[in-house]
Amino acid sequence: MSAHILHGDSYLVRRQLKRLDADNGTESLLDANRHQLVGSQIDPPELLNICNALPFMDTRRLVIVEGLLATFEGRTGRGRRRASDSASSPRSLDRWEGLAQAIPEMPDTTVLVFLDGPLSPNNPLLRSLGPVAQVHPLTTPAGEALARWIKATAEEKGASISPAAIRTLTDLVGSDLWAMDRELEKLSLYAA
Repeated sequence: MSAHILHGDSYLVRRQLKRLDADNGTESLLDANRHQLVGSQIDPPELLNICNALPFMDTRRLVIVEGLLATFEGRTGRGRRRASDSASSPRSLDRWEGLAQAIPEMPDTTVLVFLDGPLSPNNPLLRSLGPVAQVHPLTTPAGEALARWIKATAEEKGASISPAAIRTLTDLVGSDLWAMDRELEKLSLYAA
């Protein structure tokens, strides 16, 4: 069983998910073995049932849970709950406490991936799952790191880019990696 938490910039999270798919051999799974779940709509028993099931006519089962950890943002523990939270709410940490103990017991054929936007290091579910999952914080690059990212992405697309063009792109597009990727794609097609 492998568990991963990918959080941060949405572009980088999706890109890392594709890499994980390739590394784990899950990109060509049967649809019956790929599960995409919405974190705010799933409850612990349902998630555990899906994760503990063996794959159907395949070697792996991929379970992706989107946005679950974000539902715990801004909370430091059990004592701080909003009035609207109840013990039956998916956002109640009490309901999710057993997940960290259940992950190591899941079949080796299951690949569990949590996808989220930027998370605080104080997120209680992130802290709980950290010891049993590989945590991949994927922050949006800025400054020189963004320039290196632009250059590397242009090269992946079969193009080269000058420092002046990088500065112009960052001035026009900013740090939106989705928009930057589209602009680099257009430029590489035009240059070819």
